[in-house]
Amino acid sequence: MRFHKQPLEELLRNLYFIFLWTHLKILKYLESIEKPTHITNYT
Repeated sequence: MRFHKQPLEELLRNLYFIFLWTHLKILKYLESIEKPTHITNYT
């Protein structure tokens, strides 16, 4: 395994970006699930 033109920083940055993206997806998914109950609770 050779890191050719791809330093460790770039690899970590890509992993971090993927982590953030999936995290946002999960948050939006949970939000869409909980929204109806929140709306009925607040009104």
